[in-house]
Amino acid sequence: MGSRSEAERFHSSGRFKKQSLQKCDIIKKGLLTADQVISILIHLSIIAPVGINSEGEEEYFLPCVLVHAPVSVLASTVAPGYSPLLITFKCGYTPRGVFSCLISSILCSREGQWVLASDKIYRNQVMFHLTEYGHYVLLKNCIKYLQVTITVCHGSTISDVPFPKIQEFLSQHLLIVITKLRYSAHKVGHSFGFHCTLEDHATSDPHIAQCIISIQNPHIKCTIGPSPMTASLTLEQAIWFKVSSKGQDKTNYSNTLRTSFDITHLSMVLRFLTKEHYDATTWQQLGLALGIYQPTLNKIESDARGKTEDCLRVCLSSWLRQEDNVKESGIPNWYTLAKALDSIGQRSIADLAYVKH
Repeated sequence: MGSRSEAERFHSSGRFKKQSLQKCDIIKKGLLTADQVISILIHLSIIAPVGINSEGEEEYFLPCVLVHAPVSVLASTVAPGYSPLLITFKCGYTPRGVFSCLISSILCSREGQWVLASDKIYRNQVMFHLTEYGHYVLLKNCIKYLQVTITVCHGSTISDVPFPKIQEFLSQHLLIVITKLRYSAHKVGHSFGFHCTLEDHATSDPHIAQCIISIQNPHIKCTIGPSPMTASLTLEQAIWFKVSSKGQDKTNYSNTLRTSFDITHLSMVLRFLTKEHYDATTWQQLGLALGIYQPTLNKIESDARGKTEDCLRVCLSSWLRQEDNVKESGIPNWYTLAKALDSIGQRSIADLAYVKH
């Protein structure tokens, strides 16, 4: 950093100018230019451009240098009419680097409608201003999960907040970040939940109930206690998704929100797998992961006389026609294909499919 005041501002706000990089060894030695370093850091979602300062210079934002929020700041009130959305990860905690990279990825978004609300931002808590709607979104890293709370702009009501769009936007950027950090979505993939309010539990400790969004029965599921407990989504929980609290789907949300496939997409899926050098000999494992039953796979192999390419084609056809247990495993789309590929060890191809969705 240049001057002392500039260094202090960097540590308090995470903002810096391109000129500040000139003292970095990699630039001083001529290995890379400042422009190249910035391009790489933006590509990796480590930093984000945040506009022009009063001196007419472009500034960049590096979330990971910020201090943690004081305890007094962490407490926040929740407006009535909705439940805070919790984002959990399969590994049981927020993976290293995900939160700060998520902030940068959001700020680099082409939409440009999420901007930093103020300089009062912290390493584990950042507030965004949704410029299109006027509302505020607070993202908080609670170590074991991320929490999303909303502040409604003056003159509006909770019904004016685009909850599903916010949830979908965050989900998309989490997938982007997890891919860029080279994490396996199978191991650290995210899902949604809420603070559990189910009664008659064996424990009174605060814990999370997982949100299960399906066309037939969107609900929360809690595994704390001697046996799993489920309940329909409340109005305050359902508001985050395009479903009603009684479980009636309004717009084919969750997996179907992403463009769903049918049999007309067969050639497209086959071209993708061929282009990315998918190992067709694992077609049975893929079929099982997609929800096709083993007897069906056995018949496919028998009818195709063991020809691998034919077996894969018919297997994918069964998936696209939603045969066997496909609906329960996930409506056909890029996301469910990616999850299946990831689960059978085809990670590099899975990452490409995750990005496509």
